[in-house]
Amino acid sequence: MATRTDARKSDAATQALQQRSVVKAVRAGMTQTAAAPTFGVSLRAYERHEAAITRWLRQEYPAIARQAKREMMGMLKR
Repeated sequence: MATRTDARKSDAATQALQQRSVVKAVRAGMTQTAAAPTFGVSLRAYERHEAAITRWLRQEYPAIARQAKREMMGMLKR
């Protein structure tokens, strides 16, 4: 029998990763009701954080990716 873990007991970074993973899976075609338990979060957690995750993917992540690319290019030039 599978052991259930309470995602609320995870640290904030782990919770955020789980939530982003669920959103990506749903965007890739998985149903919300299938994705939430697959990644160990409640369906409510997905619904509550979808807007924040969408904002992060559109605004913050691209900036982080650009910064990483600049730093990588700087390291390669040395």
